[in-house]
Amino acid sequence: MGDLQLITALILLFLAAVFLAAAEAALLRVARVRVEVLADQGDAGAARVLSLIQDLPRIMNTVLLTVLFVQIGAATVVGVLAERNFGGFGVTIASVLLTIALFVYAEAIPKTYAVRRPFAVARWVARPVSWLAALLRPIVSILVWLADLQAPGQGIASSVGVSEEELRRLAAEAASSGEIEPTDAELMERVFELGDARVDEILVPRLHIVAVGADTPVSVALDVAIATGHRRLPVYENDLDSINGVVRLRQLAAAVAEGQDVTAGSIGTAPLVVPESKRVIELLRLMQRAGLHIAVVVDEHGGTAGIVTIEDVVSEVLGEVADEGEARKPEIEAVDGRLLVDAATDVDDLASRLDVEFPTGDFHTVGGLVINAAGRIPETGESIEIAGHQFLVLSASDRRVRKLEIT
Repeated sequence: MGDLQLITALILLFLAAVFLAAAEAALLRVARVRVEVLADQGDAGAARVLSLIQDLPRIMNTVLLTVLFVQIGAATVVGVLAERNFGGFGVTIASVLLTIALFVYAEAIPKTYAVRRPFAVARWVARPVSWLAALLRPIVSILVWLADLQAPGQGIASSVGVSEEELRRLAAEAASSGEIEPTDAELMERVFELGDARVDEILVPRLHIVAVGADTPVSVALDVAIATGHRRLPVYENDLDSINGVVRLRQLAAAVAEGQDVTAGSIGTAPLVVPESKRVIELLRLMQRAGLHIAVVVDEHGGTAGIVTIEDVVSEVLGEVADEGEARKPEIEAVDGRLLVDAATDVDDLASRLDVEFPTGDFHTVGGLVINAAGRIPETGESIEIAGHQFLVLSASDRRVRKLEIT
């Protein structure tokens, strides 16, 4: 075979290597959910891609085997050409150059392109890969059988799942293309975040708990519930560390209407008690099974850290909801180029609003951020610089910060 024929064969082998690298990356990266949707809508190209990823282990074995054949063929052709024209030393130089060329132009570049446009590339390669898989099926089956004898159960997983990251990426792409509303994508993102959130990130802190003593007359407890706008009140024995019941507004109203001379503790029901380290999604399941809408959160010492209601969990997904019986004021309010911020605002919400990254620490609220930065509880009128912004304390007590102005 002459040099011209060998060079032609080398070019074809090189192009085959580029094709196979792109095919491998695209089929491994393509979003299966999107492919299934398009295939259901009658997209023939998507249907071909779906048939490949449904049999991905065999397809990948076919691609990898063909890559091996191509690389062996390219090395052989280069070796013959180099030997003919440059002698033994030329073979060494040619082998090094071939390795570099294959890595850069037949691996890195096509795979990078395919990863960025997996569906488009997968559609383009689907038909040739299908033909290749059919042609090499007997050889691949024999080699896989031999491999299973040496390492049973190894290789590419037979089922391909959909990862959380893939679903997030699909939601973002769908929102940017207008297929779904941005609010829908935001809702999906909140659902994913719910799986990672802990109870201590969303609880109503101990300081803000509205509760009544067990010996409180139902008429007084009813007045407290109406005045504060709560439909459920925790009931404690001695102090908030001994919450042993929850009484509902409906129970209180019924007892008062019937003229019952009873206390809040006598008609309350046992509360759900959870540690502050519990995941929010796990708490939601517990609430569903127990049929309860409120839980008492305890710290590592058994003291009451706060309470969590079903509304707090819903707020994690849908955003803030109004308090029972009243409209909720915004936690972050823009006024004349300044931000008025409730100290109980989640620090991540403020970071997103300002597009900054705050120092991390053992806190979840903006008040906690300020106290952490100051190393103490700052006084009213005191200003602290954090992440390039001035935090002016508008209201504070000896125990906590209440209101802040940020510029």
